[in-house]
Amino acid sequence: TLLFSMGTENFILALGRSAPAWCVGAALGWVGIPLMGANLDVLLRGNVPLVLDEYDYKFELGKAKLLRDGQDVLFISTGLMTMRALETAKALAADKVDVAVLHVPTIKPLDVATILREAQRPGRLVVVAENHTVVGGLGEAVATLLLCNGVTPPFRQMVLPDEFLAAGALPTLHDRYGISCATMSARIKGWLA
Repeated sequence: TLLFSMGTENFILALGRSAPAWCVGAALGWVGIPLMGANLDVLLRGNVPLVLDEYDYKFELGKAKLLRDGQDVLFISTGLMTMRALETAKALAADKVDVAVLHVPTIKPLDVATILREAQRPGRLVVVAENHTVVGGLGEAVATLLLCNGVTPPFRQMVLPDEFLAAGALPTLHDRYGISCATMSARIKGWLA
């Protein structure tokens, strides 16, 4: 479907070299994607609050930041899932589960030193949380990094499956795919049991 859409766009773009022709070609090429059932590797985010401001966070290319420390679980997260990891950490604190959250703003370059340092701390379950499929994202990058460096903590991922995703209301989809605060908390408790 994506190839058909892009082919349509390129065909129309070849007909004219003017800005209006390019705009029409781009619009027509992409308008059919939702109608053809094309799939993206992420769920839409919706309205995401600015949560990193309260942690005095400033973006630095390739630099991860430990937003919250903890002894039982280390969330390694990016994007929307950093907010969700922080919410889950607060919810699990009521059950005496001490959760750290490491925000990784970029996958390439990856902050190898910080991830290895935090993942090597003994006694912690390492969980990568991202709004992306299990293939090719932060989870895969972290798993490769850890294994190539001989770091082998208990490791899990909270990611989307490698399949076509359903459409619907975001809260329902987040529950369905295990990336809501409630489902993440339940999964962590299950893994620690």
